[in-house]
Amino acid sequence: DLTGKDLNIRLEMEKATLERLRLQKEKEADQAFREASEMRQKTKEMEADLEREKKTTFAVTADMARQYKALQEDLIHKINSLETTLTEQREELDLAQHELTELIKEKDEEMAYRDETIAQLKKRIEEMSAEFVDMLKSTTTLMKEHLATIDDSEDGDKNNNYLDKMKENNPAIW
Repeated sequence: DLTGKDLNIRLEMEKATLERLRLQKEKEADQAFREASEMRQKTKEMEADLEREKKTTFAVTADMARQYKALQEDLIHKINSLETTLTEQREELDLAQHELTELIKEKDEEMAYRDETIAQLKKRIEEMSAEFVDMLKSTTTLMKEHLATIDDSEDGDKNNNYLDKMKENNPAIW
């Protein structure tokens, strides 16, 4: 059995133990509260960092999308411009080919006309040559007749000499 004094000592010891336990638990609770506060603070910082990263990622993504759209629009513009240029050049080529065809046709027509003109001129030259030969023959015949009527006089010798020279120079006519 415990006496009042022993009981009191014992209770005092229990009280001191409980007080130490309480202080230790308070320290642990304070430590846990500080750690929880630090964790909440870190969590807030991490959430803020995450939000900044999201905003940065969104800004970068939006910027990349704008750049892509701008590049796409620029390429579409270039394609349209090149297609327009190609169409214009095809039209110019078609026009040039048509003009070339027309020039070739005109050249062929001009060549045919000139060939026809040359043929007509050659024919006319041949006709005129034939007429001239006929005129020369006629003149020669007249001259022969005239010379035949001339006496054997001195003038006759001159005419015969003249006639001989003509025969030498133009044997085809005589």
